[in-house]
Amino acid sequence: MTNGARPSRAILNFAHRCAMKCEWCSVPFRASSVQESVVAKVVERVAELGFTRLTFGGGDPFHYRFIANTLELAKARGLFVHVDTHGLGLGETDETLDLLRSTVDLLGLPLDGSSAAVHDEMRQSPGHYARIIQKLAWLGDFRSRLKLNTIVSQFNFTNLHELADVVTSLKPSRWSIYQYWPVGPASRVEERHALAETTFLEAAERLRAAFLVADIALEVNSAESRRNTYPIIRHDAQVYVHAAHPENTFVHVGSIFDDHVMERVRATCVEDRPAALERYGRQ
Repeated sequence: MTNGARPSRAILNFAHRCAMKCEWCSVPFRASSVQESVVAKVVERVAELGFTRLTFGGGDPFHYRFIANTLELAKARGLFVHVDTHGLGLGETDETLDLLRSTVDLLGLPLDGSSAAVHDEMRQSPGHYARIIQKLAWLGDFRSRLKLNTIVSQFNFTNLHELADVVTSLKPSRWSIYQYWPVGPASRVEERHALAETTFLEAAERLRAAFLVADIALEVNSAESRRNTYPIIRHDAQVYVHAAHPENTFVHVGSIFDDHVMERVRATCVEDRPAALERYGRQ
């Protein structure tokens, strides 16, 4: 039965492949190859259906040469454009900075540890921490539209306070911390990464005091708070939602182009969570 909520945000994932091998990633990278024309039609459809915010994720959206056209289209359609990237495809050029300034309202980069020893092991990617720090220096004043994303699991949990000091020194506009969620393929490593929600939330509360004076918004996202607050659209136009608690899987609800797709989305998705509304300015 359709509920009264209407999610304002959709996530568009490039789910064909990823240059990284993060074992806790929830994206099932097994979709067909990416076609620019299909992605453009998906963006048009998202705006047509009344969404006001679109998050591009993946995989890395900047892996695709046509991403500039896609971001320009999303912006032209009046969408709040949020891009999450692991940074490997984000070229450090003046052209890229111009693209970010003209089309991207919020850019997310990962930081999962206070040092290369923690972050690179969490990401299973030697040298990635150094590349992220380099990207942050290159971004300069664009950091006013930057949020850092941290996946918190039992692996890096004890490093949170040291990481908070690093985040404070880097001065992003927002720090989003996410409880590891064993959903989809991420369930394969639950034993290594699982962290109780109470433990995660208690740790987040201890961080809040420091961030009250840091002029950085601290966004706390438990696993359950994210369930069914947005539809997930693959680059091939297929739409998924989260299964009902306690099942940690994705449920296919059809194509974004189906006539009744929003009825199926609204049958499951609730309204946006407060943390996300603050992130997007509640517009």
